[in-house]
Amino acid sequence: MTEAIRITLDSVRVHRNKSEYRNIPRARSSQGHELVGDGPLVARMAAILRDENPGFEGLLEVYRGDTLCFIPVLLKRAFLKGPQPQHLRRTAA
Repeated sequence: MTEAIRITLDSVRVHRNKSEYRNIPRARSSQGHELVGDGPLVARMAAILRDENPGFEGLLEVYRGDTLCFIPVLLKRAFLKGPQPQHLRRTAA
């Protein structure tokens, strides 16, 4: 088993027609997964990797090219949604 799973971020060009295109973010993992689209790709990828590797005790590393984007954390704790901080919660008026 590997000691770290790596997610690599980049973008792909998507054409609407011959002259129109835009770059869309892409996340690929060292386990062979690929997600393309807008939104929280790294969090979605981490959730997929957690589901497929429930006993994995290693780190999750996120790179864009050769640059480390986030501090490596344990996969089982990476990008989990927690309760909203008290100062950001809405209060009933």
